[in-house]
Amino acid sequence: MSQLSRPGARWFARMGSAQVWRRAWQVWQREGLVDLLARLRTRAALRSYAHWLAAQRLSDDDRRDIQRQIDQMVRPPLISVLVPVYNSRPGWLRACLDSVLAQLYPHWELCIADDASTDPQVRAILADYADRDVRVKVIYRPHNGHVAAATNSALALAAGEFVAFLDHDDLLAEHALYLVAAAVREHTDTALLYTDADRCDARGRRFAPAFKPDWSPDLLLAHNYINHLTVLRTELVRRVGGLRPGLEGAQDHDLLLRVSEQIPPAAIHHIPHVLYHWRAHAASLGRKQRARSAATTASRQVIVDCLARRGLDAEVLATVAHPFLHRVRYRLPDPPPLVSVIIPTRDRPDLLRVAVAGVREATDYPAIELIIVDNDSRDPATLGYLSELAKEEDVRVLHQPGPFNYAALNNAAAAQVAGDMLCFLNNDIVVTQSNWLAELVSHALRPEIGAAGPLLRYEDGRIQHLGVTLQSGQVRSLTLRQESEVDGFRFPLQSHVRNVAALTGACLVLRRSIFAEAGGFDEQLAVAYNDVDLCLKLRAAGYWLLCTPFAELVHLGSASRGGEDSPEKQARLRREADTLREKWGAFAASDPFTNPNLTWRRGCPEMAFPSAAPCPWRRSDA
Repeated sequence: MSQLSRPGARWFARMGSAQVWRRAWQVWQREGLVDLLARLRTRAALRSYAHWLAAQRLSDDDRRDIQRQIDQMVRPPLISVLVPVYNSRPGWLRACLDSVLAQLYPHWELCIADDASTDPQVRAILADYADRDVRVKVIYRPHNGHVAAATNSALALAAGEFVAFLDHDDLLAEHALYLVAAAVREHTDTALLYTDADRCDARGRRFAPAFKPDWSPDLLLAHNYINHLTVLRTELVRRVGGLRPGLEGAQDHDLLLRVSEQIPPAAIHHIPHVLYHWRAHAASLGRKQRARSAATTASRQVIVDCLARRGLDAEVLATVAHPFLHRVRYRLPDPPPLVSVIIPTRDRPDLLRVAVAGVREATDYPAIELIIVDNDSRDPATLGYLSELAKEEDVRVLHQPGPFNYAALNNAAAAQVAGDMLCFLNNDIVVTQSNWLAELVSHALRPEIGAAGPLLRYEDGRIQHLGVTLQSGQVRSLTLRQESEVDGFRFPLQSHVRNVAALTGACLVLRRSIFAEAGGFDEQLAVAYNDVDLCLKLRAAGYWLLCTPFAELVHLGSASRGGEDSPEKQARLRREADTLREKWGAFAASDPFTNPNLTWRRGCPEMAFPSAAPCPWRRSDA
């Protein structure tokens, strides 16, 4: 191809200047179309995030409102900012310290521990800042002890009620400590706070936002999703012994796991504002193989230690997604509990045969009873197949006539099962992975877990379901494009176990005792939202829900009943949605695992314009 087509030239011209156009053409010629498109996506992401940041920028009115609120605070908490320093790049160190001095919230102290830096500029800079502001405290360590030891030295200087952790080359947003203090004032039981974050390059450009969920214990066992900015009660950090030396690269993760074991979930709060800017450079990104390998080993060790402290029978496995991303696999008891797999059906023997064969022949779980709930099948082939199944030792066929009511069918079956575990399964599920049920049961047996669900794919391999989001009162399955990265997340969602607001009933595993405790499915919700309603009941009772990608199935999706495409079905769907909202109110309209800076309107995460994150300094949010 010697030259661009005229439409292609117009497309490139719309990208920007002639220089950008020439650069794109050079990349295309040298590296090919795939690399060019990857660079264009990156460029588009930078521009999109810059546009989003511009919409979040504080105005002078915002600053005045923040100052007014600070002035009205009764006994504002003193926040000690801990900064370990070692041979810092002078310009970045000054920028880091300046970001603390520029805080709108004045009730802070800066506790710096120099870890025996050999660069004389570092000591000169620290002395300069200590002379400039009495709130700056500095200790000079005689020997280099690495980041955990240095941070503990800074902790020894702290007089504040809370400590905030800041790396020596990173930056705080000007309203970071104000929002921390505002959260403490609103939630007086707070022991741990964390915020959203992003990265900044050497030119000060910000990119790669980390829009985090609220407290998610299973996600923290997979990786340190909390990271920066973290703020903890000083007494709590000291009680657990501070940071553990020897875990460089994972010392923060270790501390978070240990402190979270000492406090209730209600004491953990997430501030959904980008308040921390992580400096991206070769060392911070872990590009040095030796340091990366050591950090990977430490990352795994902190999770192994955590499981041992908690007395959990589980192992930590590596994942292919990232060295710092782990899978915790819980071992089943011996013998494993009997699982009652319940499949409602009406005709469609082609689907039912595949689902039954998947459970009985392609699943390696050793203790299964299969319950087929027949809802007025009339097809002779179906009736013949059901008659055959009824003769099998591990299969029961229950006949439940009447109008289709998914909730009632499953409730009737659950009342007659022998298993301690229930697996609700649609008749259009295709088993593609032998250990799917063992993975789901291993999680559902955990006392804190209400229910577990798998990753579901369409027949063509696209991701169909990774949990359900309840953002803005809309019920949507979490789906993904096939790219390896998703805006707003450090790791792809399909690579780790995560807590979710709700799960689909297409495949749902839980203990029979919990199902009875929750009152089963609500039979007023005959077709839709009965699974979401059950999940809300479980969460209201204090249980966690989780979706694991290490259990994977294919779901043909509405293959039996068809889509919700007729006026009658649409009307029934609206009625059931209204019933759910009337029953649960705001609880059904909020999702702690969906960041308000993101929207899932099209099933995939995108930055929200405008952001729905609350701004406590604005009168409308006060």
